[in-house]
Amino acid sequence: MRSGVPVVLLNYWGAVLDDFDPRIVDGLASQHHIIAIDYRGAGLSGGASPVTIDAMARDTVELIRALGYKQVDLVGFSMGGFVAQEVASKVPGLVRRLILAGTGPAGG
Repeated sequence: MRSGVPVVLLNYWGAVLDDFDPRIVDGLASQHHIIAIDYRGAGLSGGASPVTIDAMARDTVELIRALGYKQVDLVGFSMGGFVAQEVASKVPGLVRRLILAGTGPAGG
């Protein structure tokens, strides 16, 4: 059974949504609705790539809201962890759970 709160996957710089390990995504997808995104300017998304973590976080929040979600769980890997921390800091009510892997404090 899938939970009602989706899991948003945020990847490393230059990665596309297909770069997440399918073993991880498939395991999560058995229990949760998964949203794996391409950052603006990467993969199949359009526009110029954002040059700041803040811009990527704003794009992520806009996407989550455009999809109509009131709350999500964020999984941030590497630079995606920086983005996830920024989202949680800017809009804490949007993030139910924050899972960070292979990352550090945002920006360094």
